[in-house]
Amino acid sequence: MIIINKIHIKLIVIPVFLLQIFFANAALANITPIISYLLSNSATETNTSLLLGFCDADNGYELWQSDGTDTGTQMVKDIYPDEDQFPPYDPYSSDPQELTDVNGTIYFQADTGLQDGYGKELWKSDGTAAGTNIVKDIDTGGNANPRNLVNVNGTLFFVAADGVGGHGDEVWKSDGTEAGTVLLQDLKPDGSGSNPSWLTSAGGKLYFQANADGANELWMSDGTIDGIVQLGDGLITPVNLTDVDGILFFRANGGSGDELYKSNGTESGTVLVKDIDPVSPSNPNWLTNINGTLFLAADSEDYGTELWKSDGTETGTVLVKNIHAVGDGLGGSSPEELININGTLYFSANDGVNGRELWKSDGSETGTVLVKDIHSSGDSNPTYTTNVDGILFFTADDGINGIELWKSNGTDGGTMMVKNIMAGDTDPYELQSHDGLLFFKINFYGTEQLWISDGTEPGTIRIKVGCAVPVPE
Repeated sequence: MIIINKIHIKLIVIPVFLLQIFFANAALANITPIISYLLSNSATETNTSLLLGFCDADNGYELWQSDGTDTGTQMVKDIYPDEDQFPPYDPYSSDPQELTDVNGTIYFQADTGLQDGYGKELWKSDGTAAGTNIVKDIDTGGNANPRNLVNVNGTLFFVAADGVGGHGDEVWKSDGTEAGTVLLQDLKPDGSGSNPSWLTSAGGKLYFQANADGANELWMSDGTIDGIVQLGDGLITPVNLTDVDGILFFRANGGSGDELYKSNGTESGTVLVKDIDPVSPSNPNWLTNINGTLFLAADSEDYGTELWKSDGTETGTVLVKNIHAVGDGLGGSSPEELININGTLYFSANDGVNGRELWKSDGSETGTVLVKDIHSSGDSNPTYTTNVDGILFFTADDGINGIELWKSNGTDGGTMMVKNIMAGDTDPYELQSHDGLLFFKINFYGTEQLWISDGTEPGTIRIKVGCAVPVPE
């Protein structure tokens, strides 16, 4: 439990979500982007707090806390202080990254420099200065560079390199203590590292891609040193790892190109779901779980890239609809931005008539329909689809106002621009949901700004303008 005394709000566990914020100053000739990560309270209470990486002229880019207002945004801790700072720029910044919640504790990578500190190592925070500390100096005298942080059943897993110990990039785990932060297994003992990626939690297990013997393969761990195994003999380059009710779905090449596979964590249960296109790779993308059914975009000789769904069986992996059925019907609608909104799939697609617009699907052919032709003479290009308590927010261009913030309840009349924030393209990005509100950022004539929206025009407001950091010569 975290109590933010300055705003007299009692808070419960703070889970994480990420929002990168870059702040710039148009008055300065040389500008370095500043990245912010916002963490939210996922409980239903309206009193909330945020943890974020933020920058000011005195301390550089450090860990801050915010109540969602300009005045309520304050630094938690100057992790990398510079006693010899010179105005207006502190060149020493801890640059917190990959903020990840594990049972209310926020883990992240921070840099305190090799000359004065630990380098890039694993840190944690409970939202207070006293509770913000390094977990372990994994690579003494070097940069462990912890990344790909993921929560698996209350244990943090991540990728790091222990140069002093002779280990390259491998999977580590941590319980938040120095003694409990350990290498899971050295898959490539020659010190070059297996370079794990795509760390994903599914069914209480950790799955990832790693190269232990010359090929990128699928691996699984139950969290113990002896419980790590390679799965799918002959499968290479597993990507798009996605949890569907405890079963891992992914794209991999089993010898006939990239197709759809699944795994239950056993060798016998790691199998091809369906060779969607026997002639060429189907290249499954945008894998999305909708109430236990996998939706995806896949390419086939008959239809091009279209919307498919799968129940995990060959016969249950079927085309949902040939959306781009005009002309030769082979162009494909190329579905993108797939997202689950209360059990309905929303996505962008091009039907060859209306351009790239917003669609929705209930999984049936007749229930896969255009929501609204936002740009009547071109492509509105719905992007950054985001679920905020059952309302879809996204960016789109209606051909009149430029790229602006939109929302939809799934009907033509309920799909509308939220606010025309500035002339031309506002182009909101890094949309994130937090406690029933949408946080996003814009580039306001050269200055990055943080905004918030409740879905109404008057409720869409700027809450913070950050500092600009000139590049030191």
